[in-house]
Amino acid sequence: MKFKMLFLFSLIISASKSFSGEVIFSAERDCKRVEMSNGTRFTPKCKFDPEKTITPNYLKENTKFKDLSYKTKLEYNFTCESLRPLNLNFSMYDSKREKLNISVSADRIEKNQFATVNHKYEQLKVKFNRMDGLSGFQVMKPGCLMVVDSITSYPDPYSINTYIDGLNTRDNWIAFLLSSTAPSSNYITVRHTLEMTINFLKRFAQNSDDFLDRIEAEGLVSKLEQAQEELYVSCESGELNYCSQEIQRVLVIFRLEDSKVKRSKQEVKLFIEKQIRWLENNGNILDEDLKELKDIHNKL
Repeated sequence: MKFKMLFLFSLIISASKSFSGEVIFSAERDCKRVEMSNGTRFTPKCKFDPEKTITPNYLKENTKFKDLSYKTKLEYNFTCESLRPLNLNFSMYDSKREKLNISVSADRIEKNQFATVNHKYEQLKVKFNRMDGLSGFQVMKPGCLMVVDSITSYPDPYSINTYIDGLNTRDNWIAFLLSSTAPSSNYITVRHTLEMTINFLKRFAQNSDDFLDRIEAEGLVSKLEQAQEELYVSCESGELNYCSQEIQRVLVIFRLEDSKVKRSKQEVKLFIEKQIRWLENNGNILDEDLKELKDIHNKL
């Protein structure tokens, strides 16, 4: 079986493991061979393993982008000329529940078909549940096959785009903060800026569709609320030296956050670049998602 998998090592993508195409069902292999006047045919009784499962090898490395949504795309070919229709039921599921259950009919002409699911960064399994049409009076021609050609797993472009939109929003806001404050800023200016920033980040975290954006925004809110409290205590007490120190500490937090967001944008940019290069060489079934990823990359 040819697995086209994205293996994530922290922020990089490595080459996939490749196998020859995996045959799930073959009338020639799994059924009874019969010589008829019009040639070789295959009839029941046929063997089909209802517990057969394909398990891609996901690496369980810790990665900053583990909280993104991921997609797995299954490419398969189910071709058969038979007296009665053949139907295969299979499911794709993660560690908790079934994500997709689908029944597909064999085509008389060879044709690639696809099944796609969204899931968290974890091992996804494909289970082949049953094959209808393999009992009773049935005759199949040679070349009756169900083959899984590839499985490709990669971060969902929509999820990446949402995360990047959040980064850009925070980057623009921090740029505003830095332009409206300076080392010489007084207590009133910094206090007002802090209040605006905390309120903005709370709304941002509440409305964000991206888990990673929410976590990062909530973490910054917690840090700024603590700084706000210490600023108030130091400056309201009339201790000018302590007040000045706390003002500078708040400005340092702003500058550190600016560096952090810019670093995150660079990391995700490199992440997408590596992914695009890999998919250009291996993801021949992903034209639409590949184009989306290139468009997203251009936003950074």
